Amino acid sequence: MPRPFVILADAEDYVSIIFTSMLLAVVTAGLFYAVIRLKKWLKEETGSAATGLSLSDLRALHKSGKMSDEEFEKAKALVMISMKASVKSKSP
Repeated sequence: MPRPFVILADAEDYVSIIFTSMLLAVVTAGLFYAVIRLKKWLKEETGSAATGLSLSDLRALHKSGKMSDEEFEKAKALVMISMKASVKSKSP
């Protein structure tokens, strides 16, 4: 049974070997670039989520009686301001 490395070393078609090696290098570089971009994108998404309580959290606190009407309205206004500022900062 022939060994693959011996067959590769005896191959006369060096162009196909070089082409395959270059293609593998390009694919590897492309995947590396994709992983870097994905990490950057995920970091941007989690970095902007530091707004505190969400509107649904505030509603749940208000509904359970742990927050008064006045506190709920103030907190809701702050959340809305924060959301608007976040949208404006992401707009091009």
